[in-house]
Amino acid sequence: MARKNFISNIRSELRLTPRVEYGIKEFLQGAIVGFIIGFIVATQLV
Repeated sequence: MARKNFISNIRSELRLTPRVEYGIKEFLQGAIVGFIIGFIVATQLV
């Protein structure tokens, strides 16, 4: 429950700065894609 409030607080703060929110989304998307590609490469090598 506390975690949900924490996340909603972050979202409400980010709403004030949409550019920052966009940057975070882009960063997370890139990190996830990079992690998946790295995982696939690692499994292919092993």
